[in-house]
Amino acid sequence: RPAFRQGVLEGGPSPSGRRSVPAANAAGSGPPAVGTELLYQLQVLFSSLQASQRQYYTPTSFCAAVKDWEGNPVNVLQQMDADEFLSLLMDQIDSAMSSGGPLPP
Repeated sequence: RPAFRQGVLEGGPSPSGRRSVPAANAAGSGPPAVGTELLYQLQVLFSSLQASQRQYYTPTSFCAAVKDWEGNPVNVLQQMDADEFLSLLMDQIDSAMSSGGPLPP
């Protein structure tokens, strides 16, 4: 949905008043908070697709940010049902968005 994508790109509040993405780290230093790497990589993915002249995006960093149910990076060589992957991804996005931690610079 365009509203979701725009909320992720802007990193601000959604029309409902709920924070869509945690605000960026003002200091710009230190390790990213747990769960925010996925949101950051999602921002990079959307902004690359929106602003780039290329017709593709290499999602290596995004795939490394997505974790399996045990907390390990998802194995891209292992086949996963689309419903299972979407459930996993949406749970992680929801968890990261509700944590309210800073995004990496």
